[in-house]
Amino acid sequence: MQTYCPIVEQPNLDKCLTKWLNEANKNNHLWGFRATYNILSDHNQFLLGCASLKELKSLANITRLLGETVEWGCEWAALIFAEIQSYDKHLSDVRDVQKKASGKVLVAKKAKIVH
Repeated sequence: MQTYCPIVEQPNLDKCLTKWLNEANKNNHLWGFRATYNILSDHNQFLLGCASLKELKSLANITRLLGETVEWGCEWAALIFAEIQSYDKHLSDVRDVQKKASGKVLVAKKAKIVH
């Protein structure tokens, strides 16, 4: 069964991948000869944005999902994987802060009711 990244998270992951792709292309020694879509096409970026972060937990999964070659995977999958992991950690941190904040609000509301 295919699972998907929640729609509200997709634009943020897409922005993260776009920023990474621009930097990767600038730092690529073949930047004059290799277009960014050869690194990560718009369609493949869309596929990554739609995929559940749980499905993107390995280099092989990323390469397979995008239908890329082993050679491509050796060159780019680890970098994309690191970017997705970084995004996932940031998202997890944001959720933790939101949970703590909502818990404090709930405790404050209960305290107010008690008094």
